[in-house]
Amino acid sequence: MTEAGWDDLKAMRWLVAVRARILGYRYEEVSPDVLAIIEPDGQRHTVSLAPLSRAATALPRSEWTAAVDEFLTRTLAVDGDDAEDLDAILPLLRTKLVPEEAAEQGSAVYGEFGQDLVEGLVVDRALTMEWVTTERAERWSATEGRLLRRGRENVRAGGRLDVATEEVGGVRVTLLTGDDYASTHLFWLDEYGLVGEHGALVSVPSRTSVLVAPIVAGTNGFAYLGAMAQLTMVAYGEARHPVMPRIYHWEPRMMDVMGQVLGAALLQRSGDRMHVIVNPAFQESQEALV
Repeated sequence: MTEAGWDDLKAMRWLVAVRARILGYRYEEVSPDVLAIIEPDGQRHTVSLAPLSRAATALPRSEWTAAVDEFLTRTLAVDGDDAEDLDAILPLLRTKLVPEEAAEQGSAVYGEFGQDLVEGLVVDRALTMEWVTTERAERWSATEGRLLRRGRENVRAGGRLDVATEEVGGVRVTLLTGDDYASTHLFWLDEYGLVGEHGALVSVPSRTSVLVAPIVAGTNGFAYLGAMAQLTMVAYGEARHPVMPRIYHWEPRMMDVMGQVLGAALLQRSGDRMHVIVNPAFQESQEALV
């Protein structure tokens, strides 16, 4: 997000707080761009400010109050009758990779992806984005699997990510960037031509970016781990919305057997030093390729 965009977000957050109080609701900041609106009966609605902030950039500030009021109306209506119209909701579903802890805190519908990382389900409206909770999904005549597939299909229909490749220490690493659903594109990574003979190392350092290093024939994952760790840690540290300081091994055959990707390494920083903690299962699989 640009500095101007960040200023807009702060201004919008302040306006939401003011309007919420005027309308008789309480407001709590969960994170810089996530808020909780609390109704008088204590019911909480946790939503992202990002869609509202993006929409506001296209509006004159004189129209922001109306946009915020619409935002609050939609936020507080997510459990109303319109929310139970599955046909109306299906086109709004999206999925994205998020920390498992975040999905569980939101009581969200989610599917497995890899260690500590899951595919969470959200409803993306023009001004709001909210989790699809398991309780809400139970009221619909659809399985969680069907809802997740539809959310993934909707992301896919939105078009491809931007692609940029750089070389680090003789290793080619590709950066894929886009909107808040960039991580979902890992489910069709092969369509980007980024899956090598032995799969690829991948990471999701932020909401809007994915790093990929294909593992080509004659090599194993260790040849790419250093470069991926370096770029992932930098991107994670600089991100306004970091996701996960882990590297995963994306390998189609393993996904077919396990139903998820294999964690390759956890990245940790201590002062100026970075520690790469390799998953023993990944180490064993790569040593077998030597």
